[in-house]
Amino acid sequence: MIAAYIERHPRNPFPANIYWETAKAEFGRCRWLEINRVLPQDAAEWHIDHNQILVSKRITIGFVPDTSQEILKVENVIEKTYADSIGLKAGDIIVEAAGKKVGSLADFDVAKESVSRGDRFDMTVIRDDERVELKGILPTEDLYYLFGRTVPSAAIKAVQSGNIIRLEGSRVGALTIRVFPQQLNLDKNIQIFFNGKQVFDEQVKPDVAFILREYLHNRDKTLLPVAEIILDLKY
Repeated sequence: MIAAYIERHPRNPFPANIYWETAKAEFGRCRWLEINRVLPQDAAEWHIDHNQILVSKRITIGFVPDTSQEILKVENVIEKTYADSIGLKAGDIIVEAAGKKVGSLADFDVAKESVSRGDRFDMTVIRDDERVELKGILPTEDLYYLFGRTVPSAAIKAVQSGNIIRLEGSRVGALTIRVFPQQLNLDKNIQIFFNGKQVFDEQVKPDVAFILREYLHNRDKTLLPVAEIILDLKY
């Protein structure tokens, strides 16, 4: 069924319009267009970076319970967590948390749900047959990025009409155009405009060495570029 669906809905290998965005050059390729360098500068007005900063309210104490015990005994404490900071140790038996009696992991979860980030969260444990008070305040709310990256993204809008390619880029420092004879007329000059300025106007000939490299990389005879245009863009 999947194969039949793919046959009924073939993808256009040479879309005349492309919008692509990436924060890393290794993910810069989309069909015949590739972003090779991201510039650390202000984005264009039309480029909205959707990597928003979100707030995490999740509370993580930072220990591994010994599930072989009916009581709540600590098997391991994770380094650089709240549990580590207040002095919880492996072998401790937790009997109270946030003012609530604890006899099991379920009881501990109830105690944890009663507090919020930034609240006091004291625990009482049995250590070497003695009661030990562990006092502390939970960390405040954490900020994190929606997507797993902390660097700005570059974006490009491309429109191809005949042998003319018009590009609008934001934070794009270098790019590559892969040339396919099914898409462009190799008997004529290829004209490329970037942000309103002409950056390329030449006839492109097939490059045998490049063709072989692409084939060895992709093993695809049906969609094989014959040359590439590398543009080092200057602002």
